[in-house]
Amino acid sequence: MGKLILKIKIHLERKIIIKKFAKLVFAVGIACSLMASTVAFADFVDGGEWHYGVGWTGTYGYANYHHPTRSHTATVRNRQHENRQRQGAGIWAKASITKIPPTGMEYFYVF
Repeated sequence: MGKLILKIKIHLERKIIIKKFAKLVFAVGIACSLMASTVAFADFVDGGEWHYGVGWTGTYGYANYHHPTRSHTATVRNRQHENRQRQGAGIWAKASITKIPPTGMEYFYVF
């Protein structure tokens, strides 16, 4: 009788471990898919640095531009909205639009 109870306990413990492992795999999979769904780019253009794309949460599009010696603008837009920010030399211009999903975005820099 004691061996049977021990076997049942071992079986139940294995089930619990398998369930916990499955939850962990699911959580890691979700986290990886969220990270993989973001798209961001960085380019060095016209003497400045331009970052643009979909933010890490996957809920917004953004454009950031930095030029060390000239005033400049970063712009992001879709069909319904446009956001732009102009900054002086050496300051990041940052623009973003919240949209879920962040599709149909266009990104610009101007100086």
